[in-house]
Amino acid sequence: MAAEWHELHPGEAPAAPAGAATYRVIYPAPGARSEVTMSGLVTVPESTAATEAGTAVPLLSFAHGTTGISTSSAPSLYKEGDPIGRYIERSTVFLQSWVDAGFTVLQPDYEGLGVEEVGGTYLHRASSAGAINGLVETAKKRFDAQHWVNVGYSQGGYSALAAADNPTEGLMATVAIAPGDTELVNKNLRIMGIGPVDVARMLSGRAVRFFPIVLASAMNAFEDVDGDAFLSDLGRELVAKANTLTLPELEEEVEDISGGDLFFSNADTTVLQARLDEQRLELMHPQGPVLVLVGNQDTTINREHVIGQVNAWEAAGVEVKYVELDGVGHGKSISEAQAPIHEWVAQRDGRAAR
Repeated sequence: MAAEWHELHPGEAPAAPAGAATYRVIYPAPGARSEVTMSGLVTVPESTAATEAGTAVPLLSFAHGTTGISTSSAPSLYKEGDPIGRYIERSTVFLQSWVDAGFTVLQPDYEGLGVEEVGGTYLHRASSAGAINGLVETAKKRFDAQHWVNVGYSQGGYSALAAADNPTEGLMATVAIAPGDTELVNKNLRIMGIGPVDVARMLSGRAVRFFPIVLASAMNAFEDVDGDAFLSDLGRELVAKANTLTLPELEEEVEDISGGDLFFSNADTTVLQARLDEQRLELMHPQGPVLVLVGNQDTTINREHVIGQVNAWEAAGVEVKYVELDGVGHGKSISEAQAPIHEWVAQRDGRAAR
């Protein structure tokens, strides 16, 4: 299919920063199982007003944090008052700084978000990379752009690193803010015989919110991940809801349960764990330069795991820099990272200086 560009009126896409024009783009990209239809936003800066081919503009791709895997979880479909608003607002402020710096800003929704005919995926290497690289390629065809900057936050930090593993041509730099990973059970716990269900049983209430998303995504992405092998009746119900609700709505559904309630006794998660292990950060080799930023008060991701991965990449020859944000938790890391990211990118492209 050919990409479709739909210019939006001011206010139609609150997730987009203010610019000369914003488009909702429908484009083909590699998904978890095959090429699928994906969607995203593209905002052109006032400084260039480059709305047609032939005008060179630098591109910045931004991969967003977790909003859910349902169609309605897409930033490109967000309207004022929607449940994902608290996630959208902090990203939009961050992105406005890049539009103001003269970048055309791209926001892929991810597979399944924004389109009804595709099941949503989460922290899937090929799908995440396809969403980003696909929108970059689509934008490069419309605008005369030679280089692009690759940025992501949380789930998007993981996605940006996945895209950098085999990027579309012209990648100038990759920035991962508080990146997540698919390692449900770390190596030390595995040695002790602890599995995904044991980890789930340690969680309750709001802390369970990501499990239905991970399980639903795995079942959407991999033909051999069969919920009959591990899901309880409640687990099936919550997986179904993960496919239709946003993350904030899903939080309300897990307020009074334990993560272990999603699984039946003697659940077989062997295939599930194997497929998630195939998506881990440690299997990526991102093309540098790479900047990774994490708040030292971040309890949403495994900070020590990220540091270990950065060290492993450096040992493998990746040009990577780690920055720790003092006194910063997960939610504020995107705003606190804004200045150091601009400074770091500006060293590679003077147009990014703020």
